[in-house]
Amino acid sequence: MFTSFCVAFAMVCQPPFEVTPTELRSMFNESCAYTEVGCDNIKVEYRRIPNQISGLAQLYNTGRMEVLLHTKNDGSMSQTRGILVHEIAHLVMFLKEGNKHRQSHGSQFREVCKELAIKSNVSKSYCSK
Repeated sequence: MFTSFCVAFAMVCQPPFEVTPTELRSMFNESCAYTEVGCDNIKVEYRRIPNQISGLAQLYNTGRMEVLLHTKNDGSMSQTRGILVHEIAHLVMFLKEGNKHRQSHGSQFREVCKELAIKSNVSKSYCSK
């Protein structure tokens, strides 16, 4: 595990990630480009989120979307790309269903995720979690 250096009030940490924030953005853009999601306007960053999850896609009432990866994620590039594909699939579902999509991993989500995984050269196993 890594030692994180955090600014407590901001809840933003910069541990020694294998995937830097710049690489994270690039990886996100590469996979997001296969979708109808407006990729450039989506914030993608490492942040403290609940420990039981590795990534989180969020849709706000304003229509703004973001993807967060847990600061504990010190995984490889392929693992990070898999998590991003999973979260991008949630963004696609937000566009299709709006707030009705509540982070569900139902059949339609799995179909969207697997299609994106194939295009992104990522294991489809990231679509079943």
